Amino acid sequence: MAQPTPYRSLLCENESRIESAGFQQIYQQSKDTPARLAWWECAACGGWFVDPPPSAAMIESQWPIVVYGDAAREEAYAQCRCEFVKRLINELSKRSSPGKLLDVGCGSGAFLGEATAAGWQCRGLDPNRALVEIARSRGLDVRQAWTIDECGFHAEEFQVITLIDVFYYSWHPHADLQALYRYLRPGGVLMMRLANKRFILGMMRRLSREGPARNKRLSRYLQGQFHSISISSLARILRQIGFSGVQAIPHAMTAPASELSWQGRAWYFATDLLNCVTLGRLNLSPGIFLCARKN
Repeated sequence: MAQPTPYRSLLCENESRIESAGFQQIYQQSKDTPARLAWWECAACGGWFVDPPPSAAMIESQWPIVVYGDAAREEAYAQCRCEFVKRLINELSKRSSPGKLLDVGCGSGAFLGEATAAGWQCRGLDPNRALVEIARSRGLDVRQAWTIDECGFHAEEFQVITLIDVFYYSWHPHADLQALYRYLRPGGVLMMRLANKRFILGMMRRLSREGPARNKRLSRYLQGQFHSISISSLARILRQIGFSGVQAIPHAMTAPASELSWQGRAWYFATDLLNCVTLGRLNLSPGIFLCARKN
């Protein structure tokens, strides 16, 4: 039976111009057969999103087979991100003096530990109990929760909120962006690291026919994400919510270039060159820092 068309975009809250994105996501499960998630496209913002979003139980069922869900694998992955973490802290220091920092989707707390050492007053949240316990064993203040509203924080409490490769796993992205705005102090900084996939996903869809092969190809590239939107459209949504000074910083690699495949290195090089030639107007870098400030 066909899924009913959503009446509202989860990305921009537009209430019309929603149509099928032309594929279903094959969402792997560790103990059950894969779930099939319906994807939709919003003509207003150009973004794609899952509706209805997967349940918490479905997401937890995927954790054992992905890096960010398995405690041992996440720890090993965190070790190779040392240079990335240093760069992130440096980017934050350019925009704010150390104060209260919240890391959403903090995992085992590798970034929080480094930020604490740099003088930040850190808190974190993550839905994965195993990762939260590791973070707490390091003396970090980390809450187990799916959303910020569950944590008991105060409005306008944080000077900085960070999200490292977690925004695209949000069930309700527009509502979560609004929550990030509420919990930031006036003048506070939002910093996200994003996998910038919307252009490539669009090309993959354009060059393939609707059906099982397209579903499989796009699902493999999505890696469990629940929505995808261009950086320029996301920046526009942030401004509509009330953020200002939105800046997209390319070349946000989470691993050293030496550990990337030659294809990955070539893609970063090509997109960096394109960004330079277009004076920053075209930003297709696979990894992006997106920074914004609360008015």
